[in-house]
Amino acid sequence: MFISAEFYEKLCPSYKKVIKEFDDCIVILQSDTTEDNDTEALQQKAFEKFCTNYLMPKEYWVLYERLSMISN
Repeated sequence: MFISAEFYEKLCPSYKKVIKEFDDCIVILQSDTTEDNDTEALQQKAFEKFCTNYLMPKEYWVLYERLSMISN
């Protein structure tokens, strides 16, 4: 998980579920062995979809920026 356990435990149950699903999605995409544009595009879409619907913790913004810099 990209956020601290302490922060995660303070979240409401419905947001915990969304964070867990988002985190799992990121891990799956990062573990994909292919470094093609499809994987990068899927990561971009996952972040965009999440931040369009929810407030994104700063740890995920840092990760998003890092991924954006790598793909450019």
